[in-house]
Amino acid sequence: LRFVNLLLHRFGVFDFLGFRKAPDTDVERYRREINEGLYPAEINSSSEKHGSPGIPNLPWTSSPAKDVTTLLVVVEELLHLVIILITEMPTPPPRDKQAHAMEAKRRLRREVVHRLASGSKT
Repeated sequence: LRFVNLLLHRFGVFDFLGFRKAPDTDVERYRREINEGLYPAEINSSSEKHGSPGIPNLPWTSSPAKDVTTLLVVVEELLHLVIILITEMPTPPPRDKQAHAMEAKRRLRREVVHRLASGSKT
């Protein structure tokens, strides 16, 4: 779940997809937790230079895409990445020789299908 959250922020679509950030919903609790030392990296060091120490940097999402059409393309790319990550997971090692042969046949068939699906090479 943390990985998906990281991807949503990295792709810059967290806000676009309608998720609400925890600090935005309860800023006072977030500041209290920072003062308790739960998020030491969140204290804005530049604000200490300007005479207002302890003001946190609230987490945010930055996206170069500003219009809805571009954001939808970014979401599509994110979903494509998640699908690839899920489908390309390695299988557990085979238990015996027969299982090893079955796995080799499966990988060979998958490779042939991928090559045929990718189009003509001539």
